[in-house]
This record gives sequence, structure tokens and C-alpha cells, in this order.
Amino acid sequence: MTRIRWIMVGVGVLALLVGGYLGLHRIGEAGPAPWTPSDLPQLPSAAENGWALLPISLHDCRDLELDPEDLWGSLDRLAPDELEAFERTCQAHADPVLSRPRFVEGCAPGEPCNPIPTLELFRASQATVVWLAREQRWVEAADRWSRDLDRLKDLGTHARSIVMHLTVAALLEDHVAVAEALRARVPPNAQDAFNTHMRISLSRSDLAAWNLSRGIVADYLFLRTELERVSGEWVLDRAQTIDLLTAKVEAHVAYAEGRGSRPVPRLYRSSTGWWLYNATGKRILDGSTVDFADHADAFRTKCDNVASGLQRLAEAFRADPRPEGPPQAPAHDAGSPAGVEELGSN
Repeated sequence: MTRIRWIMVGVGVLALLVGGYLGLHRIGEAGPAPWTPSDLPQLPSAAENGWALLPISLHDCRDLELDPEDLWGSLDRLAPDELEAFERTCQAHADPVLSRPRFVEGCAPGEPCNPIPTLELFRASQATVVWLAREQRWVEAADRWSRDLDRLKDLGTHARSIVMHLTVAALLEDHVAVAEALRARVPPNAQDAFNTHMRISLSRSDLAAWNLSRGIVADYLFLRTELERVSGEWVLDRAQTIDLLTAKVEAHVAYAEGRGSRPVPRLYRSSTGWWLYNATGKRILDGSTVDFADHADAFRTKCDNVASGLQRLAEAFRADPRPEGPPQAPAHDAGSPAGVEELGSN
């Protein structure tokens, strides 16, 4: 009986230890969130936001396999029937979207944000700019290029997700390349009007203010919400996991905004005995968070490249010699720009 009694005592002590161990995972309370959804850019009305019309049908345009790095050569290589398909799809389908006054990302925090429709939309419109120039419709090409730059500026200024930040930076690099290709080919008799209608609305200071912090915050809000919903996990200290996530994201936001040093990547499961406490939380953190610093660096590099490219364009447009004779000034819409804005002035 004595042996049985000791066994029962041992079982009881073990149960108390296990219960206390599991209870430790549940008694803490996470600190408040440093951000809320209201800290993210707010959406314009659907009636004015071209994003609300996505996705659109650009399959025929996609099938043409236009090279974004050589749109002029790609269009030169198209057969007559393919050029007809280009006019019917690439130009016509993109116009209703980009003609709306705003283009702002509508992805909610944590919602899978597919960049492909946005990439296809702007690349179709960029190809149309080149097509108009090939048709000697230089003023229309310049106006369309300038309008699309306005939409890309809107998209970049109000981007919510990391993927959309990186997408708009890549599209802006393409947009600069399109303008450089056109400037190299514009004939002397169209140069004055073309330069007048090429309006560079995105300044170096605009681009310097862009960073990946909003995208990082959007990811944080999603992950925190998901952690708060997790149930049925015995060895999850929800409060500790959320606090670790918050500390990591705060460091990455500070780095993205230029207020702190580069955070050192950390895998919680790489330390000895990591599984002794909050094993589930550490697995979640290691599996669901990325090295935001690499993305922040890539985004900053792309923005710097775009700023330099736009600066070169603005200086080139001002320096281009005017053709002899009276300046060409075709009529344009009342809302159309009257000249090239200096980069850095808004």
C-alpha cells in the first residue's frame, strides 16, 4: 500500500507540474499593438479607384509575349493580325481602369495580394505608349505616359502590402526605360510638343519618403490577428509570441524608415533548448515572418534608381534643342500639363 501511495503522490505531483507548466503558457497578457488598421492608407471610393475594376481580361495581350525591356522591338516583330489584337486588347481594356482619377491598392492586411493584374495592366499601357509613338502620335504617347506616372505615384504613395511596394518600384523602372526609348526616337519636328507634354510628377523627395514600413505593419496586423485566433495548442504562450513579434516588427519598421540599425535575423528554434517553453509560438514565428530588412533594402535601391532615372529625363527634356521654326503646340485637354516639371519640385 505504501508503494501505491507513493506512486499516487508522484502522479499527483507530476500532474501539478504539467498543469503549472501549461498554465504558464496562458497567464500572460500581450502588450498593446503599436499600430491599428487606421494607420494604413485609406481607400478612395470605388467609383474613382481604377483598382476596383481589376482584374480585367488581358489574355490576348499577354499571349503576344511583349518584352517589357524592349517594347519597341517587340511591336516591330508583331504580324499585322497581332498588331490588330494589340489595339483591341492592350489599349482598349487598360484605358477604362487608368482613366479613373485614382489607382490605389485595395488589398486588406493579410489578404493575398496578387500583383500580376497590376503588372499586366501597366505593362499593357506602357506598350500602348510605345505603339502610339511608332504611329507618330507623339503627343498622345507623352500624355499617356504622364497619366500612367500619376497613377503609379498614387499606387506607390498609398501601397499597403510589401508585394505592391516592390511591384510599383519595378513598374517605375520600366516606365523610365519607356521614356528613354521614346526620347531617343522622337523626330526633330515632334520634339518640342513631345517634351512639353512629358510631365514628370514624381519627385526625388516623393521617392525618398517611400519606404516599406506600411507593408511591414500590414503583415504584422495580419499575423497578430491570426495569433489571437489560434486555438487548441497546448504549448503556445500567445502573449509571449505576440510580444516577440511586436519587438521584431518594431525594429524592422525603424530600419525601413531609416531610424535604426539593420536588425539581426533570428531563428528562435536555433537556440539550445528552444522547445522547453513556448515551442509552438517559436515554430509559428520562424515559419511566418520573413527578413523584412532584405525587402526594405531592395525597395530603397529601386526607388533610388527610379529617382536618378527621372532626374536624367527631366534634365534631358530641358536641355533638348528646339526644332527650327515656330514651336509646335497642338491643342490639349484643359487638364493636361503645360510642361515638364522639375524633379524635386511639387
